[in-house]
Amino acid sequence: MWVDTKDIIGTTASSDAPLESDFYYGLGIWVEEINDRKFYHHGGTEFGYFTQNIYIQEGDVSITAFANCGVNDKCEEAFQNFTFEVLDSFLNVTTGI
Repeated sequence: MWVDTKDIIGTTASSDAPLESDFYYGLGIWVEEINDRKFYHHGGTEFGYFTQNIYIQEGDVSITAFANCGVNDKCEEAFQNFTFEVLDSFLNVTTGI
């Protein structure tokens, strides 16, 4: 069962996200939409590792990343940047220089 956190707490699961956000969360899975393409993701960290799992239904694309360096700000930033760069390439997101 998918639960829109806006129905529960009046905002999205990300406390600073506006109510108009396309973030949804349920059973540990985030659901988002960028460029009219829906994707699902879940990530985590513990001492010693980071994980990120992303599924893009259109195209049946799965992206899974693991890093052996959990709970480390420098590593977390590099890991997140890497996984989102890969995701952006599949969602056709362009960034200005």
